[in-house]
Amino acid sequence: MRERQSLRLPDGSISIQDAPPSIRLYDYLKTYSKQYGVPFHIAYGVAHKETGYNGPFHWKYNPKQTSFASAYGAMQIQVPTGQSAWKEVKVTSKLLLTDLRFNVETSMIILSKLKKKFGRWDIALGCYNTGRPLVNSYALEIVNSTIPND
Repeated sequence: MRERQSLRLPDGSISIQDAPPSIRLYDYLKTYSKQYGVPFHIAYGVAHKETGYNGPFHWKYNPKQTSFASAYGAMQIQVPTGQSAWKEVKVTSKLLLTDLRFNVETSMIILSKLKKKFGRWDIALGCYNTGRPLVNSYALEIVNSTIPND
């Protein structure tokens, strides 16, 4: 079976943009958690709790999810919260829902700011989840989680 030419970069590699969403999400979680100082298990845990993400081989994963609370994408970000992370970008529901890289980077910025503000990951995660600085089961499950096969 011949591979599509459009998938190959000049060096022969395949672009991450052409990978399935589950692999792209894993790559973005690795990249942006490191860039913004968020432990990987926290970043992964948020994706898992928010949208049921189960890792790079979760072939049926759909990152284009919307919650009853009008939160969008893999990391379930509300537009006003997302806008607070960016000065130079107009954050929209469409952008959060359709640009996986942007959704993950926005989440890592928010989580990093919350950690700096409250000094603890459990409080930062409780705030990410509820909008209030508290420790809840959501936060504790993520803080105490481990990543399968990482």
